[in-house]
Amino acid sequence: MDHNEICELREKMQGRRMTKQRATIFTIIKQYEGKHHHVYDLYKLAKKKDPKINLSTVYRTLNEFKKANVVEELHLEQEHHHYEIKEKKEHQHLICEKCDAVIEFSMPTKPLKEQLAKQYGFFIKKMHVNVSGICRKCRIH
Repeated sequence: MDHNEICELREKMQGRRMTKQRATIFTIIKQYEGKHHHVYDLYKLAKKKDPKINLSTVYRTLNEFKKANVVEELHLEQEHHHYEIKEKKEHQHLICEKCDAVIEFSMPTKPLKEQLAKQYGFFIKKMHVNVSGICRKCRIH
């Protein structure tokens, strides 16, 4: 993790302790940016870098990262949650029902938000779009 990333993370953590384990987990998530991490995947990768780290530390760290808006917890139509670095840029997800692949894409949601707000009188603060189906790779095989 470079100096700018450390400063950025410390700023986002808003006075919360910046431990070696938290830095390790953040580095792993950042290193595999674009991949949607399951907590056990993060744990296995963190364990390789720090054999003393335990699963409860990973859970606590992710919880602290969520509170500080460092990561986002995703519910991608699966039993477990996924985590990714919280981005300023809105994006959506294509989820393969066969292999669980997750593909990010960006599409303007403003027209849909406006239509929903108008039709239902609903003030939309946040919108997540997850589209499930079968990916190209699984359709071919």
